Amino acid sequence: MTDPSSTPSTHRPGSILGTRVLRTEDPGLLTGARRYLADLDLPNRLHAVFVRSDVAHGTIGEIHIEDAAGMPGVVEILTSAELGVAPHHGFAVVHEDFRRPPLADGKVRFVGEPIAVVLAETFEQGEDAAEMVWADITELPVHVDAEGALASGATSTSAWRSCPWSPTAAPPTSATTDGSPSGHRPRCRTGCTANSPVHSKWSRPTSA
Repeated sequence: MTDPSSTPSTHRPGSILGTRVLRTEDPGLLTGARRYLADLDLPNRLHAVFVRSDVAHGTIGEIHIEDAAGMPGVVEILTSAELGVAPHHGFAVVHEDFRRPPLADGKVRFVGEPIAVVLAETFEQGEDAAEMVWADITELPVHVDAEGALASGATSTSAWRSCPWSPTAAPPTSATTDGSPSGHRPRCRTGCTANSPVHSKWSRPTSA
C-alpha cells in the first residue's frame, strides 16, 4: 500500500479539490468529547424546519401557512417573499442563470425543493407545524431520465438560455467570435467542448 505522505502533492491553494483535507474535529465528535451545535443550550434559540415540495416541476400559487402559524412553539413561518434573499450560487458558479433563491420563488424544479421554513422553539414543534403548511402548485411536465430531457421539444426546467452549445442551437455557418472554424459551434462559457459529458449534462436546460 502506498504511503499517502509519499504521494506527490496536488495542492491547489484555496481549493479542496485534489487536496488532502485533514479533519481535526472528528476525533472529539466521534468520542463524545466535543459537542455538535444542536447540543449547545443557547438562550432563545430557534429551530428551522423546511417545508419541501412533493411536486417535481410546477408553478407555485399560494402557500398556506395559516393552520401552522398558531401551533405551539411556532415563532415565524417564512416563504421566499418574506425571506427576501436574492438568488445566489451554491458551491460553484456554473453559469449566471443557475442562481437560485434559498426558498423556491414562483416555481419548483425538483421534489424536496424548500418552499417555506418554520422557525419554532423546538425541533419537534417545527416538524409538526411544517406538516401543516401546504401550497397550491400547478404541475408542469417532468423528465425522469437524461434521454427525455434531451429529446426534441422537451420542456425545460431552468438555466442556460444563452449557451451556444445547447442541443437546440444550430451550428453557425461562418467563423465564430471565439475563432472556431466555420461549421463548428463556439466553446461555451464553462470552456467545455462538443463531446464533453460535463457540457451535455449542464447546457441543455433553458428557462421555462
